[in-house]
Amino acid sequence: MEYGTDTTRAIMSLMWSGQAAKYPDIRFIWSHAGGTAPFLAGRIDGASGNLKDKMPQGAIHEMKRFYYDTAGAANAGAIASLLQLVASDHILFGTDFPPGGTSAGVAKQLAQLGLNLTAADMRNIDRENALRLIPRLATT
Repeated sequence: MEYGTDTTRAIMSLMWSGQAAKYPDIRFIWSHAGGTAPFLAGRIDGASGNLKDKMPQGAIHEMKRFYYDTAGAANAGAIASLLQLVASDHILFGTDFPPGGTSAGVAKQLAQLGLNLTAADMRNIDRENALRLIPRLATT
């Protein structure tokens, strides 16, 4: 249960310390669909009101810049919350293999979520986003 909370703590620490805003060119990828951060985004944003010196554009702005993977989060609740925060172009396929199931199993779970993810959304999550972030992964 602590994985999601620990991930959220790390995200908040990075934002509230001002490091996320200070280094906007770093592309952070958060595991576990950002933990509980997408679900709590409104509360996090509200609690950060006195931190304009650390996050001039606000917490939501910083959270929307981050990338998130699907490891341990291939369920409708987690992905629905995440999709309220970011579009599919900021979500990457991930697993917690071996304890989190096989890649094929996680891919099947994602495809069956019933969240109206389009074929383009699934391509983004499955491969395209990773290739945009790390172009050397593309095969020739």
